[in-house]
Amino acid sequence: MRILALRGQNLASLAQPFELDLAGGPLRAVGLFAITGPVGAGKSTLLDALCLPLFDRTPRLGNRGGALVDDGASAPGDRLRSNDPRTLLRRDATAAHAEVDFTGRDGVRYRARWEVRRARRRLDGRVQEQQLSLFDLDRQAMVASDRKSEVLAAVEQRLGLDFAQFCRSVLLAQGEFAAFLHATADERARLLENLTGADVYRLLSRAAHERRRAEELRCGTLQAQFDAQALLEPVARAELERERARFEHAVQTCAAAVELAQRYVNWHAAAAQRQQDEADAHVALEQALQAEAAAAPRRQRLARLQAAVGLLAHWRLVRQRREAEAQAAAA
Repeated sequence: MRILALRGQNLASLAQPFELDLAGGPLRAVGLFAITGPVGAGKSTLLDALCLPLFDRTPRLGNRGGALVDDGASAPGDRLRSNDPRTLLRRDATAAHAEVDFTGRDGVRYRARWEVRRARRRLDGRVQEQQLSLFDLDRQAMVASDRKSEVLAAVEQRLGLDFAQFCRSVLLAQGEFAAFLHATADERARLLENLTGADVYRLLSRAAHERRRAEELRCGTLQAQFDAQALLEPVARAELERERARFEHAVQTCAAAVELAQRYVNWHAAAAQRQQDEADAHVALEQALQAEAAAAPRRQRLARLQAAVGLLAHWRLVRQRREAEAQAAAA
């Protein structure tokens, strides 16, 4: 994840449109830079502008109370709580926005936008619900814009960080930094755990220690069970070994007997199959002999016809001669 640009307008003390281009311009080749200025110049507002489009929260408003804030323009029933991010809308302004361009963990460039406005764009209008959106700059497509929860979920998925993790790894809030500077050694250690997430290693160490104790207890139980087993005397052990050998020999004998019996079974099965084949062959032979006997008259007629075929040429010559003699007599 990398922040590429930051933009906004009408946020707290920053009235005019502003833009910080971190991927280009003078800051592109700068590895380290400082945001400085007098109190109220808008240093913390830049951090607010960074967090609002990504999480709809800011570190300096996250842990404060919820007292009602009178901005001099809203009706008593329309006043906002002090921890509401919409209170960052600058006085005498009808609309405000903040934009963050970033590269997600998928390598795609996105633009997250947070904006708020007053009803009818009037100074006395009620502050409306904030609108959030996430736009895919590489594909020029809107990722989410309808529901705030969907936008925040989409942003967190692409950042790979939730608000607490973002504050620990990317943004160190001013109040927590001051607390760190003035804290005792033990308090600083606890604060570093909270800021860097190092408390997870303490939890892992505790879990590993508890796992080790549980495994040692289990190992001790198994060892006690092993020690409770009485060893056999050499004579009794030798007798059991001989008995095991007899049983192994008996098993081998039975296995050979089973193999021999299986061979007999296979032989009888093959013999039965051959007897069945022989019976089927006898039946087929009888049927063939019957068919041959039934075809005897047809064979005799065929023999006569074959004998007559040999006389057909002579019969044709006799017939031709008779026809010639009849024609001569008629002439």
